[in-house]
Parts: sequence; C-alpha cells; structure tokens
Amino acid sequence: IYESFLAETLVQISLRNRKIYIGFVNNSVFGMNREGEVTIVPIKSGYREEQTQRLQITTNYQFLVENNDLSNNNCQVVIPMSEIVSVQNFDVDIHKKFQDEQSTSNA
Repeated sequence: IYESFLAETLVQISLRNRKIYIGFVNNSVFGMNREGEVTIVPIKSGYREEQTQRLQITTNYQFLVENNDLSNNNCQVVIPMSEIVSVQNFDVDIHKKFQDEQSTSNA
C-alpha cells in the first residue's frame, strides 16, 4: 500500500464482504495487529461474485480523473485495515484484456 502511495499507482483492495475498491492510495495510517486505515480515491468499485469470485465492476468514478477532481475529500473512501483481505496493483489494460478474453470465451 505504501509503495503504491509513493508511486501513485492504482491498487485493488478486496474486503471481507467481497467489496472491491480500485483507486489511488491517498493516505494510510498503520498500526500493530492490523490496526489503522487506508484512504483511497476510487476510480472503480464493485464486488466479487460469491461462487466464482469473478470481479464485477458496478460503479465507475472515471469522470473524477477526467475532471481532475481526485483531490475532493468527498470522494475518498476510508477502509479499516481489519476489513482488508488483499491488496494488489491494478492495471486497467490487463483487466480489459481479461474481460475481453472472458467475453470471447463465453460467446
């Protein structure tokens, strides 16, 4: 998370409730034993399907990026570290290729 904050790269954060946030880390406060929180500015959010765990994007905040509104505090999401299951880098192009491949496979 800290490296993504420094490099200003996208991360995908998976939560216990299967909710997913994809965005830029804006701030993080780390503590002992999974205490603390992470603040992100989301560009997308969604969930993982219960059976397949396939990522379903339900909300696109891309207009914030296009309008340079990322600094707006109203758009931030604060996530308790105790709710995070996993964090990984997110590449929009790679995600699109996987989505295209899955669409082709299902056709």
